[in-house]
Order: sequence, then C-alpha cells, then structure tokens
Amino acid sequence: MLYLIRGRDTDKPPVVALLDSDPAGNDAASHMRTDKKAKRLIDSQHVLQLGALELADGVEVKEIEDLIPVELATAAMNACIGEITRFRDTEAPTISLQSIQAQIETGKSMFAAIQAVAKAESGHIEKLGFARAVVETIERDKGELQGPIDIFLERMSSLFKAVNKARRQAQREANRERLGAMIMRYHRIFIRDHKSSGTCEQGAEILEEIQSQLDDTPQSDDVRIRIQVIRREFALDEDPSAAIPHFEAFVESLANLRLPMQEVVEPDTTSKTKVAASISSLFKGEAASTEAVELLAETSPSELVQPPATATKKAAAGQAPPASTAA
Repeated sequence: MLYLIRGRDTDKPPVVALLDSDPAGNDAASHMRTDKKAKRLIDSQHVLQLGALELADGVEVKEIEDLIPVELATAAMNACIGEITRFRDTEAPTISLQSIQAQIETGKSMFAAIQAVAKAESGHIEKLGFARAVVETIERDKGELQGPIDIFLERMSSLFKAVNKARRQAQREANRERLGAMIMRYHRIFIRDHKSSGTCEQGAEILEEIQSQLDDTPQSDDVRIRIQVIRREFALDEDPSAAIPHFEAFVESLANLRLPMQEVVEPDTTSKTKVAASISSLFKGEAASTEAVELLAETSPSELVQPPATATKKAAAGQAPPASTAA
C-alpha cells in the first residue's frame, strides 16, 4: 500500500503511517523504519504508533478500538447486535458492561474482548460494523452516555493532534524536496550555459525564473528573501552587462537556495578580495601583511587580478619597482 500511495512520480505526496501497537503493528513499524526500500518511501519519524500516544487519562492503547470507553463500546455493541438481529424471530441478546470489562481484565484489547463476548453468545462482530455502530450511538445519544462520549472525543482529539503534527512536518519536507528539485534544475541549466562566467543580467534572469516558480509556502518565502540578498551581494542590478563578481561564489549561492536557511554555509569570497587588495598594495609600494602573503601563495595564477594600469606601464618602460616591493 505504501508503494501505491507514494507512486513513482518525481513529485511524491507526503505520507504519514498510523499503526497499532500490537505484534502485527510493531512488525510493520519495524519494517518501515529499517528496510532500505521502505525508508526511501517514508521517513521513520512519520511512522506513528498508537502505543506512543500520550492521553490525559493515561489509558493504554494498542489498537484503535482501545480509545473507546467501555460504556460506549457496550452501547455500540448492543446497537450492532440489534441491527443484525432486527429481522430475526429470536430476541437479540443484551450484552452487559461487566462481561466486556471481565474480558479486558484478562489482558485482551477492547475489540478482542468484544469478539470474545460475541462468540460466547454464538455471534460474531466485524470491525467495520462496530465502528459504524459507535458513530451512530454517539449521534443518537440523548445524554445518557455524555461522560464516556466526552472522554472518547478527548482521546480522538489527542490522536488527531499527533497525526496532524506529523502530517504538517511531512508536508513541509515534501515542499522542501519539491522546491530543491526545481532550484537544482535551474542551477544545472545555468552552469551548462555559463561554465566559467556570466553577466549580471544573466544572473538576475535565472533568479527571476526561480522566483516565478515559487508558491505561497513558508519555504518559498524564505527563498524569496534570499534571492534579494543574492541580488544585492553580487550587485546584479547595477550594471547588467558587467561580469558577475565572484562567479563561483554566485553559483554556490544559487545551489544553496535549495537548503533550509540554518544549513546554508555562505560561500567564502573574502580570500580573493584580500589577495586583490594585497596585489594592489604591492604595486603601490606598500608592505603586505603576513596573512595577505599567505593567501597570495595559496592563490592560483588564474585567480589573480590584473595589476593597475599605471604599474604595468612603468614596468614596460623599464622602471624598477619600489624598494619595499623588491625586498
């Protein structure tokens, strides 16, 4: 079933699994959390079990029927039996609360206790029929079962809160995956067309393409803000025909848009800036700092900036560099 729900499409729906805490449920949960194929379909934190549910009244829950108070379960069982035997000549048996409670005290779950009592009366109750009887009993109640009904609704409220919390988390992760796939698609297109350099206009255009695909989710709002930061940091709106400064850092920032903000490591553009400043200082006759000299030694020739035009002209005319530079 999990394979059918997730499908094979690139855009997979978020999934949360709610399982019993009986042996069958435990086995299924263990499989989903440890099997390699299953782990690719659902995150282990989205596999929920009823036994982990924290209820205000502290009742132990292994199956979904354990959420039903025994008083409500007894009334629903009698309603179910009445529906089954309505067209029979024999009178329908009446099940007592004490008979169900006695079975529960032997260690049986709520529905196992109901089935044991039904079997003792030479009958059988299906889960679906019992579930419908519970709903109808709640709808038809005139106040006699108000206490047990309130307890049941409170327990179901706790269950839905836990499921909805996991569902929202799964939805957020699905949004991030979908957003990340879209961003990386545009990232691949950009580096395919611009392998080593690009203009500010081309950089702004790829950011606009990404922004046009964003929706109204919080994850998209985060990307919108970071796009504006990139435009400002790389001065994309100043001179459209100028080359993008620190092109490699821009490409890295583009790829980082797919990550949550707390996981982003800002690309380092300071080293090359210090190298450029160091070279400029050398041609001006100023002494370079030890840190700048170390950065200069680690920088490849292709990354060095061109010296100032005046210094180049002096070198061509055969003028010696300042004494501090020669030293």
